[in-house]
Amino acid sequence: MENPLLRVLTDMEFEGVRIDEGFLKAYSQELEKDAIEAEKKVFEIAGVRFNLASPKQLGEVLFDRLKLDPSARKTKTGQYQTGKMCC
Repeated sequence: MENPLLRVLTDMEFEGVRIDEGFLKAYSQELEKDAIEAEKKVFEIAGVRFNLASPKQLGEVLFDRLKLDPSARKTKTGQYQTGKMCC
């Protein structure tokens, strides 16, 4: 799949590519603001602050507190499975 692009990729590797640092910094700040707003909404809906990166805490909020899926299963360690959530 990469063979047709091999020459282009090689040229890019030797020449480099231009990056608009100003744009990336501004976009990063915009994304950070969006992430903070989304986090606030999650905490507001949940009614409690918790670590969004913690599968254990996320499972407790989703399934114990909000009762989103009464058939939710727990793993062998007693945590809810949060990796494969479906509609």
